[in-house]
Formats: sequence, structure tokens, C-alpha cells
Amino acid sequence: MSLPNSRSLGHRTEPSRADDSEHRSAFTSSVRSVLRGISDGTLQKVVLARTDVITRPEDFDEAEVFARLSSDRSSLAFQVHGSESQGDFLGASPEVLVRVNGARLVSTPFAGSVPTGGVLRTRARNELIRSAKVGTEHGLVIEDIVGRLRGVAMSDVDVVGPELRSTERVWHLASAITTTVDRAYIDSLAAVELLHPTPAVCGVPRTAALRVISESEPFERGLFGGVVGWQSRDGDGEWRVSIRCGLVTGSSARLFAGAGIVRGSDADAEFDETTAKMRTMNDALAAAGKTGAPAPLMQTDETRTQEGDARWTT
Repeated sequence: MSLPNSRSLGHRTEPSRADDSEHRSAFTSSVRSVLRGISDGTLQKVVLARTDVITRPEDFDEAEVFARLSSDRSSLAFQVHGSESQGDFLGASPEVLVRVNGARLVSTPFAGSVPTGGVLRTRARNELIRSAKVGTEHGLVIEDIVGRLRGVAMSDVDVVGPELRSTERVWHLASAITTTVDRAYIDSLAAVELLHPTPAVCGVPRTAALRVISESEPFERGLFGGVVGWQSRDGDGEWRVSIRCGLVTGSSARLFAGAGIVRGSDADAEFDETTAKMRTMNDALAAAGKTGAPAPLMQTDETRTQEGDARWTT
């Protein structure tokens, strides 16, 4: 399968609409195809992803890229080292698939988003909370995770939210799902196996959504939409969904982003959402480069969480 056209990362400018016309046309066509499946009742949600490729004359310094990603306290940076030919998979994920500490299990799924650029917190919250489309998208994720946890929970499965969370480039709706589990049977990896892939990266029904993703996306996701994290010897651990990410190989970086398609989705708006999500990696690549001017970063100090204090590589 061929990769999308590459763009040079020399003096950094935002891509124009014309530059993205080929990407936009292909992605929006896939979105409309999914919407037809939703309309006829065979699907409820599908997360469609796309890629973009950024290049520059000299190799990227992965350590610099990771350092830049680590500066965003709303997310947790990760780096998966590959061979020289495979490259390194890097990103900064705000989404906790599962955290297990003793008998306590927490999942914090993200579903529903708008770009931060020019959007005030109150306006973003109103847009997300009042949107029927976003309500459907978020609700499907919560329903799936809660349903799976009820089969292993030792207590009630509690849901708090949704509430507004901010990264440097995107506002999200997130909910906190908590319960207790029997650690004789459920450690953090067992919880990952139980929950992944959630409708936040796949869809509903899961099997039908996976088939549509395979048929619609002209590339392999690889580690995108997977999990990255750690588990201790006693089974405690934390696993993040591998989003806001890219595969860096020499002077080339392949960026990934997805959008949840449900009834009421607008194809062009979903494309714009993926573009906003890619800016996390795009900003890090530009800031780490020795050529070109770094992209300006959104200032979101008042809304940042303290959840991303710990950093790790895998």
C-alpha cells in the first residue's frame, strides 16, 4: 500500500486546504460509506483513522521529540523503540484505558472532541455536552466498558462524568469509570485483554467495526490505537491508549489520528478533527527540528490536569 504524499518540514507553515484535498477527499468518502452502514442499522459507531507523512532533509532526533511530548502535562508521553528500519513509535496519550492499584480498577475513556484553537472552555463544554452526536459517541464507549466490567466486578461499576478535559490541541469529553476486582483473577494485563479495543478506537458492534476498518483504511495501524504502559510484579499497572502518535524513521514521520463516526457525523468536520489531533505530534516534530520555526503552542495551563506527572518509555 502506498503512503500519502509527504510534506517537507522546512520553514513550518500550516498546510493549506488545497494541500490536504487528496487526503480530505479519500477520508470523507470513507466516512460517508460508514454513515450509510449506520443508516441501514448494521453499525452504530466506527472509528476511522488516517495518516499523514512529514519529512525533512535531516533525521529527526527522537529524544528531542520525546522531550517535547513530555512537556504537555495533560498527557503521558511514550516511546517504543524499534529497529533502525522500523523506527520509533512516539506519542502523548491523555487516555487511560485501565489503571489497577490493588483491588481498585479505573478506566478513563475519551470520546467526543473539538479543536482548542479559538474555543473557550465554556463554549467547548457547551458544544460537547449539548451535541446529540457527541452524546451518542461517548455513551457507546461508556456502555461497552461498563458492560464488560460488570462481568468481573466485585462491587458496583461507578461512572463519573462526562467532564471536559483539555490537551494542548483538543478539548475532550471524558468519564471516570471505577470498580473493584478480585486480584486473584484480574491484574492490569487481564483488564486490558477484557476491555481492548474499546469503541473509542474501534466501534460498535466490535466485529463489524473491525471489518469495516480493515476494508476502509488503506494502511496498517500497527501500534496506533493499541496500548502502552507497565505492570508491576504484583499485577498493578497503568495502560494508556496509544493515540496522538507517530512512527518516526530517520527523516520521515508518519502521523496517525482517528475520529468516531456515528449517526449525525459530518464528514468534513471529522477530517478537521483528525487534523487537530495530529498537531500534537506535528508540534513536537517542528519544535524538535533544527530547521524551521516551531509551531506556536496553545496555552491551556488553567485546564491542565496533574494526571501526566509520571513519564515512561517502553
